[in-house]
Amino acid sequence: TMIAQTDNIEAKLMNNNQQGALDKVKELSEQSRETVNVLRETIWAVQENSHSLETFVLRTRNFLQRVLPHKNIEWELDVTGATNYKLTANQSLQFFRIIQEATQNIVKHSGAGKATYTFMASPNLIQLTISDNGKGFDTAIPLSSNGLKNIKQRMTELSGTCIISSSKNI
Repeated sequence: TMIAQTDNIEAKLMNNNQQGALDKVKELSEQSRETVNVLRETIWAVQENSHSLETFVLRTRNFLQRVLPHKNIEWELDVTGATNYKLTANQSLQFFRIIQEATQNIVKHSGAGKATYTFMASPNLIQLTISDNGKGFDTAIPLSSNGLKNIKQRMTELSGTCIISSSKNI
């Protein structure tokens, strides 16, 4: 994406479209910052053998605080149960990627004004629920995009269950 963006900027400059090039430079700058943040989060998730749920939730809060307010989406993050629950590095990474994917779906497709993220932990189980007040979609239609497929695949890799529930809000 960054290479394509720089090629696009070059083309705009060659065609004396300085404002278009400037707009693309700003867009590229935003994308670069977000990419660096994603890399930092990935490194954090895999650099240690385990993370407490409490530490994981703090990282999640930082991510949500960085992304959702800029899209005018209110958010809430709740944790109940055993906050000392230990996530392996792989669990941290997979859960974080699920949260990122779901958040991007909320931002891009839902039209939501509010999103809620809830962790419920017991000694042997962790449950993550992500919901929003958006327009919904018909779950009877087969998934055509990769986002929800990726979420389901990540849950399978965690030996977990993924339940997608929605109703089309017309």
